[in-house]
Amino acid sequence: MQLGSISKMISSTHEAPSRNGFTVPVSLQIGTRVICTTTLLDSEATPCFMDVLFGHTHSIPKVVKTKPIPIEIIDRQPLLSCAIIEETIPLELIMGSHRETITFDLDSSPRHPVILGLS
Repeated sequence: MQLGSISKMISSTHEAPSRNGFTVPVSLQIGTRVICTTTLLDSEATPCFMDVLFGHTHSIPKVVKTKPIPIEIIDRQPLLSCAIIEETIPLELIMGSHRETITFDLDSSPRHPVILGLS
């Protein structure tokens, strides 16, 4: 996601800031089905993530990544025991009047079901 387009969409509907971002309401569209949730706009994350249990609960189709992505800790060092191996199919994300197609890496993130990386 582009930081400029995101900052224009943040309105008075956002919640209090989190450590690295804001949470805002979004909708995910899969065909004719729409799932309403909140997303963390994370200024320190690069990819977009979805909680694997959230994806399973909402029957969001997933695929195996062609190349596993290592998970990095705060100093950008990879966690040797972990890698992201699955991703969603491309989903339509709707935030206000903005729409865009995004593929989410699937990981465990029970506090925020959807995270949009902005860096």
